[in-house]
Formats: sequence, C-alpha cells, structure tokens
Amino acid sequence: MMKRLCVNDRDVRLRRLPKDIVIFGAGQDGQNWQRQYREELKIHYFLDNGTPSGCTKQVDEVPVYNAAEKIAQGNLYHILVLSRDYQDEMCAQLKEAGLVAGQDFHVWEWRGDLDLEHVYAFIEHNRQIWGKESKQRKSRKILCTMYWHHCADMVFTSYYGNVLAQKYDAEIIGASIKWPINYPFACEVYNSFHAKGFLPMVLSECQQKRVEELFDKIWPTLHTKNDWQAIEIDGINFGHEIYREYLRYVAGIFNPEKYEMDMRKILKQALRIIVYYKDYFSQNDVRAVTMTDGLYEEGYVRIIAWHYGAKVYAIDWGRVRYYPPGQDGLYVNNLNYPEIFNRLSAQEQEDGLLWAKKTLKERLGGATTEISSLAVSPWAQKQSTKRLLDENEKLKIVIVPHSIIDDAYPYGRFMFADHEDWLRFLGEMSERTDYDWYIKYHPIAGQESIELWDDIVKRYPKIKKLPINSSPKQLKEEGIKFALTLWGSCGYEYPLLGIQVIAAGPNPYGNYNFCWQAHTLEEYERMLLHLPEMYKQIDVEEIYQFYCVHFRYAIPPWWPVEDIFYPKRQMYTYNAPQPLRLNMYGRLEGYKDNFGEWQYRWFIDEFSPEFHQKLMQRCKDNIEMATAAAESH
Repeated sequence: MMKRLCVNDRDVRLRRLPKDIVIFGAGQDGQNWQRQYREELKIHYFLDNGTPSGCTKQVDEVPVYNAAEKIAQGNLYHILVLSRDYQDEMCAQLKEAGLVAGQDFHVWEWRGDLDLEHVYAFIEHNRQIWGKESKQRKSRKILCTMYWHHCADMVFTSYYGNVLAQKYDAEIIGASIKWPINYPFACEVYNSFHAKGFLPMVLSECQQKRVEELFDKIWPTLHTKNDWQAIEIDGINFGHEIYREYLRYVAGIFNPEKYEMDMRKILKQALRIIVYYKDYFSQNDVRAVTMTDGLYEEGYVRIIAWHYGAKVYAIDWGRVRYYPPGQDGLYVNNLNYPEIFNRLSAQEQEDGLLWAKKTLKERLGGATTEISSLAVSPWAQKQSTKRLLDENEKLKIVIVPHSIIDDAYPYGRFMFADHEDWLRFLGEMSERTDYDWYIKYHPIAGQESIELWDDIVKRYPKIKKLPINSSPKQLKEEGIKFALTLWGSCGYEYPLLGIQVIAAGPNPYGNYNFCWQAHTLEEYERMLLHLPEMYKQIDVEEIYQFYCVHFRYAIPPWWPVEDIFYPKRQMYTYNAPQPLRLNMYGRLEGYKDNFGEWQYRWFIDEFSPEFHQKLMQRCKDNIEMATAAAESH
C-alpha cells in the first residue's frame, strides 16, 4: 500500500489502489469520479456527511450512507476522499476515527485543484473571439474529444476544431471517451468556442444491454493473444487496439491467469466505447475527429471514424498528426524522409547535414541533450577493463530490446504479436544457430521489462546478459557484428560504428539502406540463419540525412507547439540547434507540473487579434501539411 496521501489517475491505471473502494463525498466531485472509474474499480458505496443518520439513498445505483454512522461501525473498505471544498475536514474526521492517512484512506489529487478563475477567463475570452453563433451546417459534425482535463490541449482544440469546422462546413461537438471529472466546466469551455453539444458517453439502457450481450459472447472465446487480436464487432477488427491497451496499461506480457479481472474490465470498457460511438457515427454525418493521440481507448473511436469515412487527427500538445485509414502507428509520417530531404533547398540540406554530423558526434560522445529520459548515455560509459564477450571465432550478435512499458506499436503493427513473442523467437533462433548471442538491457527499463529479459536469458542459456552500462564501442571492438532491434535508435547509431543492424518492425529509417529491414517472419528467419553471408556497405551520409530530417525538418508539419500557441514561452523551435525532445515547457517532472488550467492564462496574456489570425492560418496550413505528408506514402 502507498504511504503517500494523494493519488491520481496514474495510480488507478497502474493498479496501485485497492480493488474495493468507498467514496467519501457524494457531491458532484464524487459522482463524476464514480462515473469515470467505475469500470476500473469496485465502488461499494458513498460516505456522505449530508445524508441523515439511518437514511440510505442512491447515486447511479450506488448506496449512499451517513459518513459518521458508517465509520463508527468499522470494517470499512479502502476510503477515497473526493471533495475539493471539504477534503481537509473529511481527512480530519477520518483521522479522529483512528484511520491512518495513506493506509486506510487516500485523497484524490485534483491536479493542483481546478482554478475556476482561469477557466472562466478562458471561456469569456473565447466568447469574445469566436462570437456566439457559427454558420456551419448543423447536419455535419466535427467531433473534438476531451480525454484528460483542462489544459493547453483545450486551446489547441478550440483552433483546430474551428479550422476543421470551416473546412468541412460542419458544427463542432465536444466528446468524451470517459466521463470527465470537471464535466460542467468542460461543457462550458466547449460551448465558448462554438461547440453545439457535448457527448458525455453515458450509455442508454439499450446500449448497456448490447454491451453485456457482446461481452458474454466474446469473453468465453478469448484464450490466446491471437484470440484477443482477432476480436471483431460488426465485421470491424478492434482486437489489435484492445490488446494494445492491455499491453500499455495492464502488463507488457500476456498473462490471463494473473490479470483476468483487468482484462475483463478492459474488454468491457472497450465495448462500452464501441457501442456508444458506433451508434453515434451511424446516426450522424461526422466529417472529422480530433483526439489527443488517437490510441488505446481513443483508438476505438479512430477505427469507427475510419469505418464511416471521417478524417482522424491527433493534436496533443498542438502537434497535428493525420491518421489515414489503416495507419495505426503513433508516428505515421516517418517513411518519406528521402522525399522530404529532396524538397529542401540546397542551403537547408547543407545546414541540416552539418548539424546532424555535429549532433551525432556529440551523441556518440555521451551527450544526452536530445535524449531527455537519460541522465547518463550508454555512449558515455567507460570501457570495462574486463572483456565482455567470449574470445573465439564465432559470429557475435547482440539483441537490443525495447522497454515494454510504453506503446507496443509506435510505428504500427509488426510481424510479432508483442515484444515477448519477438524475444522468444530470437531465443529459439539462438538454439538453432552456432553464434555467440548476447542481450543488452535498455538503460531505463522498468521492473517488468527486466523480468521479461531475465526470463528470456533463463529459458535460452545461449543468450548471455551484458552489463547494463556496456559501452557499444567496446562491443564493436570485441567483435559484435550484428545488432537486432524492432525500431530502436541503435538502428542508426550502431551502423556509425560499423555494426550491421537488422530491424524487425516498421521504423523511421525504413526507406534508407544503412539498416537491414525484415518485412516478413520468413525473411527474418532466413536472415538470421545466414548472417555470415550478409554484409552491406554502410553509407554514413544516409545516416546523416535521416537524422537531419527526423529531428530537424520532418517535425514542423505536426509539432508546431511553441512558436504558434505560446511564442513567448518557447523552449525550442524546429530551427533551433537542439533536437526536439523536451516537453512543451521544458519540464520533465511529470503531468502535474506540465498541464493545468493555468495554461489558459498563459495563452490569454499573449493574445492579440493579429496573433489570432496568424494562429488560424498556421493551423490550416498544419492540417493540410499533415494530411499530405501521411497520404504521400
């Protein structure tokens, strides 16, 4: 059990809270929270100081009891305090009853508490800028989803939503994938920039019945990864996205015995979203949808939008990414880099290549400027005085695995169901070949990743574990000839040392020749069986071109945050000497410090009519560029 007092959405997602919960606070805060998280946790009842002693009422079929009376009875489930206005008094009441903060009860963290002054300032600002009426057709819809909370994303949505509304002559409809905590204020914010309604995703009785029927039909058929990935509803495959959500938020390894309850909840929530939004799309003329990143729960809506012919855009942090039908990788614009480079002016090409050479030299020298997640780069590690590899004539190969805590398919689907299947396949190949096999753990891997890799090493003893701080330069000097990845940075780093790299998944450098590309399982197996016969001359100029485009020139169509919406607070631009790897405000401490309704005030303080016109034009241009870039390949 956590010892800290406050908990938040991440704690729910990572299953840090007990499964059985009692909500202290039956007001609007508690009710909205219950609607948002009732699929993740079992909420037994509400405690409420406003409910008379001996009296019981219900909220959404959940009982509400007098708090003092129920607390005095003892034997309570874990208590979650949910009230902005009275949480201090409620905590004191629980402590007086002998309950221990951080053990018997926790307080919900309201992300710094919602500052209504900033929210209402933004609402009034929007009413002045956008006016009260829009002239778009009411029969056509643009859905603009709200997934998290009040922050700069709502600023971005107000502009991109209106640009799309003008483009398709349609009205804006606010939409939620989950019931938003600050629901009333969310509606007001959406209405202030021309939204004509808000979909809170509250299912009708008929829709809920349909969910239960689908669940009862599908659940008994799910035994393997393939079963999950094959889930179809009305002929549309949702299984890949459902399994993707499982890998991201439950476990990076398929384990239905251990995580059955979590898997049941993921399936049930997926069905709720699918049934609700499929009904909406079938009954309305939706022309486009804006989302945060278009993945996981939003991914179900993305798939439905494709089915009904609507355009799908992700605009988190102001980035604009267009998802053409069938492209389900987060990074869908990365395969046309040679074409992007050829479109640059001669001066841009020259400057970009010089910058890439300089930056890569620094990166391989140990700099972490553009690798913000690393405090110390593996390239900065001193070479060990002890030899790392066996000294013999065998061909030496190193597996460079990916951390499994994030999206399993950032560039789209690949030939394996997940990272685990990839590593087990390599384990089997190690038994069939007479090579020296090694594995180099990711330097910032979580415990779950380490447990998977340890299991691979245990199951396949021919694969030897290298020290986590092994220097790639030392590995090259001691004889590593090949490195294996799915889409990792070693695909363009290791070739600079002369190491041949084989990628087994879609990746950003797929259109270059400095890395081997395996497109099918048969091709991959054939390559691994014939490594001694494989060699290609590495053209380092190609690597510089890739790096230049990837980190400097390919980003503007869908990463225009700071120089558009927050120009006076910019941390980087695409013409800056530093590659783009800091977050929007240069902070790395986490969500609480990076997002909030205070960002409304930042935007208002920098606003002017001229700024507004510039924003509208840039947003139009960004949508056109993102769409063209994604469709060009």
